[in-house]
Amino acid sequence: MKPMLALFGGGTEWLPVGSDIAGQVDGIIRALLIAGTAVVVILGVTCAFILIRYRRGSDATRTRVRTATWKIETAWTAVTLVVFLYFFWRGPAV
Repeated sequence: MKPMLALFGGGTEWLPVGSDIAGQVDGIIRALLIAGTAVVVILGVTCAFILIRYRRGSDATRTRVRTATWKIETAWTAVTLVVFLYFFWRGPAV
């Protein structure tokens, strides 16, 4: 349990410092963990919402969507790409 607390900033006083940049590396790992968790939660909640709303026997309308979904898909992909490219760019700077 103690190593997991160290990822979130608590209970790190018992860990020996391995280098001068250990704090920066821990920060990058924390940010990647938070970003990855956020992506999984957003996708999981969206999937659960769609599964519950459009299950067989529900009264949800299933008419064809008239809006362009490619805009939403492009925005989602671009935002995710930019966030993880930032991590890729920031990583070697440590």
